[in-house]
Amino acid sequence: MNRLVSYTESSEEEDTQTLLNSPEKSVSSFELKNNRTTYIHENESIELNKCNTDTSKEERDKNDILPNNYAVPRSAPVQTTDRKLEYDTCRKRKLNEEGRDDIKRLYVPDSVQAMFQHQKWIDKPSEHGNRVRSFPHLEGNWATHVFIPVEGGAKLVQFVQSILRILEPVKFQAFPEFHISLSRTVTIRHHWIEPLVDSLRDSLRLMKSFMSDLLAIKLFTNDEKTRTFVCLELSQDETDFIDFVKAVDKSFGEFKLPSYYKDPSFHISIGWCLGDVVNQISEETLLKAKGMLGHFVAENTELSVIVVQQICCRAGNKSFVITLKD
Repeated sequence: MNRLVSYTESSEEEDTQTLLNSPEKSVSSFELKNNRTTYIHENESIELNKCNTDTSKEERDKNDILPNNYAVPRSAPVQTTDRKLEYDTCRKRKLNEEGRDDIKRLYVPDSVQAMFQHQKWIDKPSEHGNRVRSFPHLEGNWATHVFIPVEGGAKLVQFVQSILRILEPVKFQAFPEFHISLSRTVTIRHHWIEPLVDSLRDSLRLMKSFMSDLLAIKLFTNDEKTRTFVCLELSQDETDFIDFVKAVDKSFGEFKLPSYYKDPSFHISIGWCLGDVVNQISEETLLKAKGMLGHFVAENTELSVIVVQQICCRAGNKSFVITLKD
């Protein structure tokens, strides 16, 4: 319980001098603030609170205010003022340091300062083949896609280059790698990546590997009609691809991500060009390309069958491979 010594306005200096000269107390310092004098002793502190001169004994007793001539014994409880003293000291030091140029401050490395500078991102289509993004770039969003990887040997790469030359004068560019899509390309937050991959592993844990045949050459466009793709269509005699899409859609649904196309056509994209150029490719040219595919399949039977053994989920520059059962 705090013990307060009351005194009148007129006797402030007298009380202060009396306490300083008191043999019972060894006063080390004191301060005046907001009409309150705080005496900080070696063992305890006493707060002298001003009160009206007409304060009666009953009111003082009620408010636990001591009379002016009260002497605190050595055995009085020690009052805790360390926190207040520390706060006042820090505040005074801060006020004294404001506006000073001679204070040495710690140097913050440029690499650390750059961590907290968020510059506005500017898209440069020239850096990615002038392709138009399907969705705007947002910091913290990761483009995510689930697909079946297809190994492309030297013979397959040569065949792709031959097909693209037949389609000239329309200029198609070959893909650096081949795959079979099982989902749309969506954006997710970074902290969703691992939970989504875990969900995909759970959905695909019972799925088995299977095979599919190269069937035909087709042209497709994306939803925005900003690109055209040359694709090798795959046979769909069995429902294996559909079962995989359902498993992926289930995991995507847990994160409120869009499902795959309602009536998908499963294929391997081998080349692309800007814009919708489907009408620029004649039927005669397509028939010639299909004839080349027939010759390729007949001469390379081992490449005419696509063996599906793995599912890959790619989020940004991170790839997660799910191996299927034999």
